[in-house]
Amino acid sequence: MLTVVEEPIARLAEHIRIRAAYEGKDYDAIEDPNRWAETWDLSNWGLLAAYIDQVRAGGCVLAFDTPGFEMLDVPDMVVLWDIRIDAHHRRRGIATALFREAERWARARACTLLRVETQDVNPAACQLYERCGCTLVRAKPGAYPALPHETQLIWEKRL
Repeated sequence: MLTVVEEPIARLAEHIRIRAAYEGKDYDAIEDPNRWAETWDLSNWGLLAAYIDQVRAGGCVLAFDTPGFEMLDVPDMVVLWDIRIDAHHRRRGIATALFREAERWARARACTLLRVETQDVNPAACQLYERCGCTLVRAKPGAYPALPHETQLIWEKRL
């Protein structure tokens, strides 16, 4: 049985035990999530965890009300900053359940916009965001110096 729960952001270390890896690339090695707190104040951020029969199968991190976080350029918005599903649990609806719970989390904070970023090399993520009602609003080639062949895609959903 799938359960999605909110956890304190202090449990980020448990969340990132599931690696952000796709098509052989370890995105955590490029941008270490353990260092986020060195760059941003995470005190308003959210952490949602998905469990299947009490085993962590995935989760997402939500950025909210964070000065200096460039993707939060509208006051009443949330950025779905990080979503990851354990490789053994993919294609089971976990990402969709997390997205739906992220929408609820954002609405509870009076947000009217949810923004999410992915790359053009991740068609599964693009399909997920489109299926969940997001609109592609921006494509930015060259956004990732460490990944010059990837294009940043920004998706948004009005809540």
